[in-house]
Amino acid sequence: METEQAAQVREQQDRKPKLVIRQASKTFLSGKKEMHALLPVSLEIAEGEFWILTGPSGCGKSTLLNMVAGFIEPDGGEILLDGKRVSGPDSERMMMFQEHALFPWLTVLDNVLFGLEWKPSLSAKERVETARFYLDMTGMTRFENAMPHELSGGMKQRVALARALAPNPSVILMDEPFASLDALTRERLYEHTQAVVSKTKKTVIFVTHNVREAACLGDRVAVFTARPGKIKSEIAVPLPRPRSFYDPEVSRYAGKILDELKSELEKESV
Repeated sequence: METEQAAQVREQQDRKPKLVIRQASKTFLSGKKEMHALLPVSLEIAEGEFWILTGPSGCGKSTLLNMVAGFIEPDGGEILLDGKRVSGPDSERMMMFQEHALFPWLTVLDNVLFGLEWKPSLSAKERVETARFYLDMTGMTRFENAMPHELSGGMKQRVALARALAPNPSVILMDEPFASLDALTRERLYEHTQAVVSKTKKTVIFVTHNVREAACLGDRVAVFTARPGKIKSEIAVPLPRPRSFYDPEVSRYAGKILDELKSELEKESV
């Protein structure tokens, strides 16, 4: 009989590619000198997969995330979503940042409604219903009239997640969204994020430096080399969900990711 873990792996392998990153690269100018931020990178990300990007600081993880978002254009290669080339930001790819980026002068509900500016076809009533639906999903319904300064850090990030989900994007992009939070809040958000993503079946690309976070959340982990960055290896994490941050199997996969990172961290210290 097929185990739950084997079934999950087979299901992921059978999914069609949602996002294709094909030899995407980026170079920036620093004065008169060219700086290679990202060497050519290729990935195929299936629909509903949770991908982690990890590696040393400055290796190009966030650069790649911003290229997928359409904020930065690659110098070479291409990024395809459902077979169509990404040429700029749109409502199919929504970003969550390390800082919540909520508007301090808007209520929780109004912050989520702002995300629905991407959906002009919705009526005012439909926008409010949609915003409240995602606030309920993220456990923030009773705070819809609160101002951001009245919320804890974890609550702000749950509102930011609701805002990213509200336009119903194909892909959620998360740039170290829990890095500035305390350990207890992060652990609660790991549980919450897994539940929300499992329910919505969204494709996720998540940048982190935390190897246990990577193993707890990710279906697959792309490990980057030190600058100039490229993908050194890909590690599958075929564990059933929900996953506990303290699960021994999560710890074992975190160790595998750390082993891949060690040589890159040693290079930086030389």
